[in-house]
Amino acid sequence: MNPPLPIIAQRRRLRTPALLLLFSLVAGCESATYTVSGRVLYKDKPVPGGWVMFAPKASGIPPSRAAIDEQGRYELTVRAGEVQILVDNQELAPVERPPPPQMPGDLKAPPGGGKVDGPRPPTSTKPNPRYVEIPPIYYKFETSGLKYTVKPENQTYDIELK
Repeated sequence: MNPPLPIIAQRRRLRTPALLLLFSLVAGCESATYTVSGRVLYKDKPVPGGWVMFAPKASGIPPSRAAIDEQGRYELTVRAGEVQILVDNQELAPVERPPPPQMPGDLKAPPGGGKVDGPRPPTSTKPNPRYVEIPPIYYKFETSGLKYTVKPENQTYDIELK
């Protein structure tokens, strides 16, 4: 007959299998991810740049994000289940810069007419050839109205904006 183990040794013997069971349960809860690829289209033409994001309906899971290429293609990985989608290409929009400030009426320009040596910044930038204006409702999950159910397999899904 074996002598009884000290209490500390008994606790260790019980703790090790319990920790292994806990780790295996947590690892089993980890859902697999799947590739979703396709094109983003606006009025049946590719959106040549920006971002697409898929946000799972399940709380606590961060959204997946992918760049849209020049042909409107995207590819991302996401867990299976229902997702909300947003498309955002605002960063490609031309930026309007205000004109330089005018001298107040009671002040006079310094000698030389107030000219500064070197080039002046442009009053506006040239439009980005990749920018296609899309309705701003697609910039947010709450207003885009875009939903999709990701299947437990790799798949193709074209996002059509109206």
